[in-house]
Amino acid sequence: MSNYLTLAEAKEAISRIQDIYNDSNGAFDNDRLQDVIDNIEAIVDASLDVRYALPITNSSAISFLKEIIIPILRFKTYARFADSEDVPESVKIEYNTSMKLLDKLSRNAITLPGQAESSSKRPGSIYVNVDSETFSSDDLDYY
Repeated sequence: MSNYLTLAEAKEAISRIQDIYNDSNGAFDNDRLQDVIDNIEAIVDASLDVRYALPITNSSAISFLKEIIIPILRFKTYARFADSEDVPESVKIEYNTSMKLLDKLSRNAITLPGQAESSSKRPGSIYVNVDSETFSSDDLDYY
C-alpha cells in the first residue's frame, strides 16, 4: 500500500503512457504499477529516514513528496520499455531534478514543509554537547 501516491494518482500522472502496464490480455495491471510505486516510495523513505520519522504524515510534506515521486514514476515508466535515448528529454530533466531534491532532503540542504524532524537518536549517530572549550585560542598559540 502506498504512503504518498495513490494508484489513481499514479494512473493519472502516466495517463498518456499507461498502456505500458497492460498485461498480455491488454488489461491494465494494477499490481505491476503498484510495485513500481512501492519501489519509488522505498527510495524516498531511504532518503528521508536519516532526518524524519516515517512514514511522513503531514499533508504539505506529502504534497511536496508527490512532486518528487511523479517525475520519478514517469521516468521509470518510460525507461521500463524504452531505450534511454527514447525517454523524452523533459522527463529525464524532471527525474534528475527529483533525485537532486531527495539528495538535498537527506543532506539537510532543504526541509519538508510542515514536517517536524525526528528528534530520536539513531544508531551510529554522534551527538555532542559541549559546555566549554577545552583549549582556548590562547592555549593553542604555541602549537
